[in-house]
Amino acid sequence: MHQPVPIPTDRVEKLCLMGQGAKCCSFLGMSGSGPLCLKGSMYAPQIQERRRQQTMGAMGDNCTGHPDFKLIVDVSATVTGREPGKG
Repeated sequence: MHQPVPIPTDRVEKLCLMGQGAKCCSFLGMSGSGPLCLKGSMYAPQIQERRRQQTMGAMGDNCTGHPDFKLIVDVSATVTGREPGKG
């Protein structure tokens, strides 16, 4: 696990889908210095549990996370909390 990683602000709208309801990435965090990726951090297990229970509004899992932040092609499946490609 690693510490939360700053996300370049140009990626927050296009990749994290901030402000787009359930499509918004579950792992998007905010700090006083800007947006953070929480995927793979110490916060990820709690976020995964909330995704399983569907107790959060942001249900997206839109990219691979740190360090490359590559887009996950099957974004529609991630909105339901399922792993991409797993029914």
